Amino acid sequence: MNENSYITHPFSGGDLTWSSPDTWREAAFVFSFLIKKHRSGLGSAREFAVGIDEQLATLSPVMESLCRETCPSCSDSCCSHATIWYDFRDILYLALMDRDLPPSQIYRDKSGLCHCLGPEGCRLKREFRPFICTWYICPAQRILLTEEEAGRVDRMILGIKEMRRGMEDAFIRVTAGRR
Repeated sequence: MNENSYITHPFSGGDLTWSSPDTWREAAFVFSFLIKKHRSGLGSAREFAVGIDEQLATLSPVMESLCRETCPSCSDSCCSHATIWYDFRDILYLALMDRDLPPSQIYRDKSGLCHCLGPEGCRLKREFRPFICTWYICPAQRILLTEEEAGRVDRMILGIKEMRRGMEDAFIRVTAGRR
């Protein structure tokens, strides 16, 4: 893997992280290789991934409801202007859950929309989306939540963020030989 094909922040003037088909395949291979090589030591990282999965399953109906109510009539859709990509933690979560990575990094199609956007919204199940597609709640969606619901959703999202950090830290400790 060449130095420039690894993590390049999209706002640093470089390409989107793992944006080419070759670097995407390399990333998938490296994650798969490291997880197989260190499987016995990755229990903690896997526990974090399972916790993330459980929280996403709980959060998904709320987010899907918000999207159904706001996205179809939105004139400034996130899917049309946000720069979205799978980051390290997104790929690690999918790999630890033994899920196949999507065939490519997220990209905009010729019309400028996220290539995962379909007529009914995102074609990806919540657990396969980059996490930013879950944690961002637009102002129109925020209005639909009661104060209590907003607090519960915000706590769940914060909890998932903390588990993602824990998952990454556990993975790096093990793969770097610092168990």
